[in-house]
Amino acid sequence: MDTYTAGHAVRISGLRYRKLDELLRSGLLKPSAGGGQGRGSPRRFTARDLLALRLARELTKAGIRVRMMVGVLRYVQRGRGFPELRELVNAAIWTDGQRIVLFDKSTKKSAPGSGERCVSHLVDLGPAAEHVRRGIERIVNTAPRRRKNTNDR
Repeated sequence: MDTYTAGHAVRISGLRYRKLDELLRSGLLKPSAGGGQGRGSPRRFTARDLLALRLARELTKAGIRVRMMVGVLRYVQRGRGFPELRELVNAAIWTDGQRIVLFDKSTKKSAPGSGERCVSHLVDLGPAAEHVRRGIERIVNTAPRRRKNTNDR
């Protein structure tokens, strides 16, 4: 499993470091790859963490409080059977605060519960997943290559 630093998380998610730190210190989100326990310990993030952070940024920008959507963000981070980034191009998540449903927008079906009278949210994962995937590719493509040590013979 590839992991990414807090610097990578800031660049890819679009969050300011202060907001990232606030989300992590409050316990709303945790880096899945470990770290962050105690001062000076590096935080390590997975691709799913980066997607959750990107969604947190987009929700905040849209005026939705992250605390209201913490279940969705945690599902993106740790949900069983959650697809890979490249498989999320046509995906969306719907929630009414109790249920969280991942569905494929390309099937042209309406969101689950769209006829119900309740407060619900629909989050389009495609653009966020694509943004994170491209950000990870940039990191991988610009990472310095390790040279073989010729003294190890």
